[in-house]
Amino acid sequence: MPAHPDDRTPSSRGGDGSSGESGPISVQRAIGPDAEPLGAHRHSDTHAIRSGQGQALETARYTEREVIAVGGSSVVVRAYDKDIFRDVAIKILDPARTSDGSEVNRFAEEARINGQLEHPSIVPIYELGVDQLGRQFLCMKLVRGETLEETLHRLGDRRLEPVHLAEHLQVFVKVCDAVSFAHSRAVLHRDLKPRNIMLSDFGQVYVLDWGIARLRARGAAHEGPPVRVSAGESEHSELDPPGSLVGTAYYMAPEQLRGKHDELDERADVFALGATLYQVLTGQPPLTPEMVRAIWIGKDMPAIAPPERLASTGSVPPELSRIAMKAIALDAGKRYASVADLKRDIEAFQRGAWDLPRVRFPAGAIILREGEPGDSAHVVVEGRCIAYRGSGEEEVVLRVMGPGEVFGETAVFSHKPRSASVKAATDVVLTVVTGEVLSKALGLNSWMGAFVKALADRFREADERLRDLLAPGRSWPRRAAHAPSLAEDTDKATTAAGAELLQAIASPDSAASALPRIAFPAGSVIVVEGEPGDAAYVVLKGRCAAYRGEGASESEVRALGPGDVFGETSVWSGKPRTASVRATTDVVVLSVARDVFSAAAGLDSWMGIFVKALAERFRETEERLVEVGGQAAGVAFGANK
Repeated sequence: MPAHPDDRTPSSRGGDGSSGESGPISVQRAIGPDAEPLGAHRHSDTHAIRSGQGQALETARYTEREVIAVGGSSVVVRAYDKDIFRDVAIKILDPARTSDGSEVNRFAEEARINGQLEHPSIVPIYELGVDQLGRQFLCMKLVRGETLEETLHRLGDRRLEPVHLAEHLQVFVKVCDAVSFAHSRAVLHRDLKPRNIMLSDFGQVYVLDWGIARLRARGAAHEGPPVRVSAGESEHSELDPPGSLVGTAYYMAPEQLRGKHDELDERADVFALGATLYQVLTGQPPLTPEMVRAIWIGKDMPAIAPPERLASTGSVPPELSRIAMKAIALDAGKRYASVADLKRDIEAFQRGAWDLPRVRFPAGAIILREGEPGDSAHVVVEGRCIAYRGSGEEEVVLRVMGPGEVFGETAVFSHKPRSASVKAATDVVLTVVTGEVLSKALGLNSWMGAFVKALADRFREADERLRDLLAPGRSWPRRAAHAPSLAEDTDKATTAAGAELLQAIASPDSAASALPRIAFPAGSVIVVEGEPGDAAYVVLKGRCAAYRGEGASESEVRALGPGDVFGETSVWSGKPRTASVRATTDVVVLSVARDVFSAAAGLDSWMGIFVKALAERFRETEERLVEVGGQAAGVAFGANK
């Protein structure tokens, strides 16, 4: 069914803002000491809207069946469409309001704005008309189901159970899509809340009640055909009078509560969506009557309590709490700049672990120490960190890391001590990902996990080689000392990582059992330097050689035997291949396409960030090896393909 028709504070267009027993509750009443929750309304007499005679809707096309909802200025009924043989929802404007031209214009604008927003999660408008008694009506799709508010109330504390929370977030993402679409057409909803989100019986989600939606001021950016609200070329809604209160106060951004209509932009709807998410997490909207009163009269207000303080201990994921609190920041400049940005963080949360803790370090604090066991990795959320080796006068800075960059993952993946220290260059906030979480998320005991561990081992090997080459006072090594020839490497035993990978692939339960095996005769070129990396490979039988250049300039990089992998770095990093690989004997390789990697390792997820970072660091290290080794001895070191 459609939304309750007048479940919000009245604007100056709807009367003087006073609250009567039969009208919606005004802000003045709602912020009183004995206020009822805003959004509640008292049912007005249906007959008052249907005219003094209490006559039901009856037109040549529609016959009323039952009343769905009643508000102060309109009633919504279920009616039968005699032409198409279907039930529809019809919103009827109170005849007493027709003398107020602005109220009639608002009703028409609702139809026109809603009707031009063609989106799967916005209820379609069929007709704007007048019945036999001269009452304006709006005919729309009849949506069956329950509102998000009803769902949350029905579930109670169970709403935070993983299965229900996951469903609520799916709903929330669809709502974000609909609101983002409206924003792309320069339309602000201005009354988003759980009661205006309908969950239908078959999975559809609808954003309801566009009755106070407005177009942004002329010149506001939009995409697609402009939304029009009049018969002329007007693409501009008349703004509500300054100071008038339009919306539902407990979900309204401060600028909207203060009636600053000319200042409203997409961030007002971001606040309402954040308030909706807050209610999903806590069971109540973020603003209390005291807070509303303080905002309204310009006084300092109590801080909004983080969701985890209002819910059962540990039941609110910290990251989801952070997202909600950012969305409902009282300062519009500190909120998400757009609904798309809010949605992006929700989707990242959905793809990742729900309970990753955050830690803060002051500038100068040592976060990781070289040589310590690697039991966790980190993502920089705020501030900057420095990775370095040594101490005192011998300290060597390796890299500076900012928001979105990761560190510590190599030691976790390889199960080796940390190869560098990290300290906070500024005050920093970090997400902590334990080895256990990484293992579960990637499946480090699976064939894909073995791929990543092999990459981590090769990165450490390359890193140690580079460290040896750059060590003070060290003479440049001859080639044979650090890069055995293919002949010398022929009898090299399969590495521990390679043996683990072969065992994982051979397991009958492994998803890799369905991947294609390809045979190449000796001398075949399998991958070519400079080509896009669309697949990676595991050597199952025989031997291969990685090399750079061709002809007289060709230089060997690495010998590859059973259990060794190649090609994965360019797949993970998205960069062209930096070496060629040929079969030195007849070989059989397992081919892993990019889309298989993406699905198995979650390359678009938070886990993918770690894998990509590892691939990028390996790539940088081996390129540095080529540079340093080549300068010193005309030798190319490394193993990136």
